[in-house]
Amino acid sequence: MMEDIGYQETPLTLSFERDGFIKYFETSHLNDGSPREVTLQDESYSFDFSKDSLYYRKLITIQNHRRLFGDYGLVSTDGELGIAVKYYSKDSQQQYTKFITKFSYNGGPIVDQPVTVEIPPGLFRKQLTIEILLFAVSPIAEELPGSRGTVFGSLDSLKCIVEGEGGAFPILYHDDVNEPLWWVDCNWEDAAIDSFHEDYVSLNINRKHADSKELRLNKMPEVSPMMKQIISSALFNISLKVLNEYSLEELKNPENFDEGSIASAIAYFTENVEGSLSSPELLSKGIIKSISERLEG
Repeated sequence: MMEDIGYQETPLTLSFERDGFIKYFETSHLNDGSPREVTLQDESYSFDFSKDSLYYRKLITIQNHRRLFGDYGLVSTDGELGIAVKYYSKDSQQQYTKFITKFSYNGGPIVDQPVTVEIPPGLFRKQLTIEILLFAVSPIAEELPGSRGTVFGSLDSLKCIVEGEGGAFPILYHDDVNEPLWWVDCNWEDAAIDSFHEDYVSLNINRKHADSKELRLNKMPEVSPMMKQIISSALFNISLKVLNEYSLEELKNPENFDEGSIASAIAYFTENVEGSLSSPELLSKGIIKSISERLEG
């Protein structure tokens, strides 16, 4: 149907404002047939649904709009169709809809219609989906007065993700040809209290490194085999540092630590993992197995 109606769209811009600056998320991979998912993270900051507003914008065109009307269309030739944006999250059990425009058979084609939405902070967590919907403004037919508002389908759908499966592993991205492919930063004072967040601990990924293509970052949240190995190695390094503060036996009791803390996150990832500082090889093996089972790939 999309080809028949001449549907076209400009590249999506997805952004947020932080410290007076507009920051844009990478969306170019959406044009190459990859899954329409965006990880809300730039090279220096992870998006926070509780603090940040998200701005979505693109232009859409429907050149052959008349094919949507009449006997072989969706509504009669004297009816009206509408376009709306729906944004929702199953995790947050929240759903909102914004009306964009309506059009008729006798009106002109839709050309470069702005589709914009500002999603304020505090509505969602973990992830949300944004859809451009085509719906009936008027009843589909005179004999079906209750059909007003019928949604015929989605012209576009995008999933925006902050937290991946198994918790939010704090990953920062860099673009520096002189840096290694990855490294870990540990800046916490007390792993039992400080949160598992980039302010205190992070895995840093260099997108300009020659081997970065093997990470298949444009396929996220699907995790490539190399990315799993890097996350496992990073988690092993972080675990060793945490184990200098708390034993593996203590980590098996996450209630000992603040919820969302570094220690509680390590307890989650090392659940049922054997090993300790005295047997790091078992710890490493267990972490690799745990990551392989928990992450998509």
